[in-house]
Amino acid sequence: MASRFFPYVIILLFFSASIDAQIDKNSDLFLELKKQDSVFFERGFNNCDMTYLEKTVDSNLKFYHDKGGFQDKKLFLERTRENICADPLKKPIRKVVPGSLNLFPMYSDGKLYGAIQSGEHQFYIREPNKEDVLGGRAKFTTVWIKENGNWIMSDVLSYDHGEPNHNVMTDPVEQLLKDNHIPTLGLGVIENGKLTQVKVYGTLDGKTTAPYNSLFNVASLTKPVTALTVLRLVSQGKWNLDEPLDRYWIDPDIAEDPRHKKLTTRIILSHQTGFPNWRWQKPDRRLSFGFDPGSKYQYSGEGYEYLRKAIERKFHKSLEELAQELVFQPLGMNDTSYIWNEKKMRKESLPVMTGSVSLMIL
Repeated sequence: MASRFFPYVIILLFFSASIDAQIDKNSDLFLELKKQDSVFFERGFNNCDMTYLEKTVDSNLKFYHDKGGFQDKKLFLERTRENICADPLKKPIRKVVPGSLNLFPMYSDGKLYGAIQSGEHQFYIREPNKEDVLGGRAKFTTVWIKENGNWIMSDVLSYDHGEPNHNVMTDPVEQLLKDNHIPTLGLGVIENGKLTQVKVYGTLDGKTTAPYNSLFNVASLTKPVTALTVLRLVSQGKWNLDEPLDRYWIDPDIAEDPRHKKLTTRIILSHQTGFPNWRWQKPDRRLSFGFDPGSKYQYSGEGYEYLRKAIERKFHKSLEELAQELVFQPLGMNDTSYIWNEKKMRKESLPVMTGSVSLMIL
């Protein structure tokens, strides 16, 4: 009797284990692979970054399509060029259905080596000066393998292709941009402290679709980047938050005002200098104190400019060089800078607003 039911016990145990293997959608691994899926399709499929596809797809890729047959890496890349990327004026766009992703981690001897990701996506046709037109849907299952810290697409099942589900809202952001007359938006979605999606919406000039690697001028969002650069110097013991800055820089406009001796990095970073936002906004266009440093709060770009000059004189390096060494390069922000760099100029860059520093962020 026991032997008669033994196979069913095995099946039930296997089925139960399969269900338990699905990872929690708030876990670090789920969010990491959610980001991987988002970046892979945004860069590789929607923006046709073939160089990115080449390095992110395994050399032994196995791609199974229920309509297009089997494809190895060579054929997969060829068909992507010919079918997905051939006509930028009539471009297929992929959008994942929100909430459809599931993830199953894969371990060997207790060590994570890969993951199986499944979900549903819908496909649109994008033409200049037109709304994206919903064209179809499909389910997918992707096997991701981790190699040297990077996720590589190893195997893919693309199936159940059919008519689109018009009741599924895949992305309300595009409608929000249209309703509020916003031409372009770069969006990073952070969940539980993890970056899970990266997308760029809209156009560069009203006609050209903004690509994944569009450059934006972020204006005064340079200030927290400057603060981070300075705090990195502090953490290394190379800079003191409370050291008077007159040891390195005194602006000629306030040289005769003894209050300049009270200026420190801490006071500047917390907007307590007493400076106006910009001196050129004053009738005499000269820098001056509106109150004693440290006694009140008042937003000031002049304060950060003052700190920049002090730091550059101390280290004999530009703020750009220091930020590259301490922030941008360690974080892999290879297309980010405070100033416009002709070597990095590209046709998809956005027009910028002027300011004391123009941080171009990819």
